[in-house]
Amino acid sequence: MFNQPQESGGFFKPADHDGQLVLFTKVGQSETRFDPLRGAEIEQVRVDFVDFSDGDLKQDVIVTHIGIVSRIKGKSMVLGRIGTAETKSGKTAWILSRYSSDDEQTAKDWLNSQPTFASPDDSTPALSAAAKLLRDSGLAV
Repeated sequence: MFNQPQESGGFFKPADHDGQLVLFTKVGQSETRFDPLRGAEIEQVRVDFVDFSDGDLKQDVIVTHIGIVSRIKGKSMVLGRIGTAETKSGKTAWILSRYSSDDEQTAKDWLNSQPTFASPDDSTPALSAAAKLLRDSGLAV
């Protein structure tokens, strides 16, 4: 009857999700802040996401890795796999890479199993913003 509270807050740690399929269901406005470890301003976004290795929705998590932030900012319902790529300077950076058709089906199945994201019945008078986004993105079946 009741759901447990979802894990929320904290920072997104790509190493914890390396190679995993993730869906960013909600991406907030990008912000800049000074990072004392890097000694520079960095861009960050707050997100809600699911890592399909456990299927749990994590909410209000901060993402600071530019190879991920640059691919999700200003969007919602972004699906991809966490991985690494070599930068121009020869360093390794975390990125969000493309997904396969099998990955897309996994995401559709998960979305349709969630009451918050399930495709609304056309007779429903008011669609939630998330349901509209889902329907309009083509991820709902």
